[in-house]
Amino acid sequence: EKLLILNESFQNDDTKIPEQIPFLAKQNQKTYRNCSKAKEMLVEEKEKKIPNNSYKTYLKERRRNTSRTKV
Repeated sequence: EKLLILNESFQNDDTKIPEQIPFLAKQNQKTYRNCSKAKEMLVEEKEKKIPNNSYKTYLKERRRNTSRTKV
């Protein structure tokens, strides 16, 4: 009985989320759009991916743009 109650509260509570939810939120963002924790996790994953790739490309674009404006 306790397990059943825990499972129900687990499903209804936004703050307690299994590790799969970021993956599920990626697959179907409409379903989890109200789930604040899933959004936070998605944002964290995006922030992890950004610095390596896009910052380098950003610097490259800046260099290109500055060289074009000088000439």
